[in-house]
Amino acid sequence: MDLPPPLTISILAYFTFVFTLSFTPPFSHVRLAIFALMLSYIPLVLWPSTPSFSIPLYTSLAGGSVFSFVLQFMDQIVLGQWSSNVKGPNCARGGQQPTSERTWAKGEMKTTQRSSKMLEQFYWANTHVFDSRFVNTLWEVANVPPFSQYDRQQVPTKIQFLRKNSTICLVCFLLLDLTRLLAAPPEQNAILFAEERVGFLRRLGEVSAEELILRFVSAGMYWAITFLLFQGVHSGTGVLMVGLGISEVEMWRPFFGRLQDAWSLRQFWG
Repeated sequence: MDLPPPLTISILAYFTFVFTLSFTPPFSHVRLAIFALMLSYIPLVLWPSTPSFSIPLYTSLAGGSVFSFVLQFMDQIVLGQWSSNVKGPNCARGGQQPTSERTWAKGEMKTTQRSSKMLEQFYWANTHVFDSRFVNTLWEVANVPPFSQYDRQQVPTKIQFLRKNSTICLVCFLLLDLTRLLAAPPEQNAILFAEERVGFLRRLGEVSAEELILRFVSAGMYWAITFLLFQGVHSGTGVLMVGLGISEVEMWRPFFGRLQDAWSLRQFWG
């Protein structure tokens, strides 16, 4: 049987999430049935015969997005029972206090009546499908970076946002492609990272300066690639969502804060 590629599975997971959040009532058994469907996407991504991109990094990106959508579905739809009628959670199991128990703030919609416009519900769900930080809502997580450290209320114009983040996205993926081109061939990696070299402390006397440098560079490249990947996806998705008018610029505050603020483990992890 021919399986769909990871990108197709990711798009299916995305629309499954959006339509469930938009049009199913909270506490409905239909949501649990659809969650089972979401879980079925995971083995499709992991199946060895699933087609992949010529660039493994992009296959991992598409496959990882499926896991992300499944976790987001479990958090918002299964546990928190978010719905479009209250524009927030209906249950505290997800860790966010239901709207009926809080006063409204931060400009979030105050109506608790179900919207009669299906398009509005669909847009609202799209706004939150990529927003696990709940930016500019009552449930915003701590330490979301502002657009400007000098004026925390400043919001760039749509044109400024699109121009800046299009450039960031392009630079990030160009650098990711560059790291792939500069990578050592697989047969050389098999030698550099052989099993007998995995142990480090027990063979300190045998470790060469070349191997020590290689370990530091490998660790640094791991962090650099992760940063570029996350930043590129965040900027690219923001350009798409804001450019199509699905969400506002205010929802797309920076993904990472300033490096000089990461002076402790708590600050580093947000």
